[in-house]
Amino acid sequence: FRKIEYWIEGDRNKQMKLDRQEWDSEKIRKRLTKWSVFILISLVISTFMFMYIVGYEQVFQIMIEGPAEHPLKFITMIFFTMTFYFVFAWLREQVCTLVCPYGRLQGVLIDKQTINVYYDFKRGEGRSKWRNNEDRKASGKGDCIDCNQCVVVCPTGIDIRNGQQLECVNCTAC
Repeated sequence: FRKIEYWIEGDRNKQMKLDRQEWDSEKIRKRLTKWSVFILISLVISTFMFMYIVGYEQVFQIMIEGPAEHPLKFITMIFFTMTFYFVFAWLREQVCTLVCPYGRLQGVLIDKQTINVYYDFKRGEGRSKWRNNEDRKASGKGDCIDCNQCVVVCPTGIDIRNGQQLECVNCTAC
């Protein structure tokens, strides 16, 4: 969903600019396109989930007969479609950190062979605002220039430099 959002609205800076601008034809077009694509994908996901539960033959039969013949199943599909849409359009990382049990168990499931996103303390510390790489190296400073961009781009808002954290969803945006 984030890639779709980047494709329609642009990168993070363009999205922030779009959020601040007044509602004009460009903003309305981009938002309606994004929301329509999100709803369409949510409908496809809920349809496949429904097919997994009741079988694809029965789902096709329900589609042929129409919602008037199966109102409860139709309402259930609409409910799950809207639930998926709400999760993908607004909750996103909150689901990963608060609702999903894997997010809570992730810390205890990590061992030495786990591929994970980490800040390299040996290379990055000590942090320095100096722009000249030679001066920074000569004074014993690391490669981290403390620009805070890793925190800005993080969808959950954590500072990867503070070590492994529960909120990290390993998206590698940092």
